[in-house]
Amino acid sequence: VVTGYVSAAHAVRGAADLVALSGAAGHARGRSDCADARRAAAANSVRLTSCTVEGDSWDFVVSVTVELEVGTPVPALPRTVAATAHAGRLGLVA
Repeated sequence: VVTGYVSAAHAVRGAADLVALSGAAGHARGRSDCADARRAAAANSVRLTSCTVEGDSWDFVVSVTVELEVGTPVPALPRTVAATAHAGRLGLVA
């Protein structure tokens, strides 16, 4: 049972990274950052629960939170696991 939660936690963290990177890539290309993140979340079988963008077209950070249902939930434990990730492009500091 604990293995299921550990496995889900690893999977959701990896998916969160991919979803944030997808949103950041969309933003850098002038597309809809959160729409790109939502598509990446669906492709990775997680649910996008939050997507925010801070900054402008050059210096920005896309932050996402995704959620994954645990395969075999236990009554005393949560039914889902979540992870947050950030990706973006920041100008170089001299």
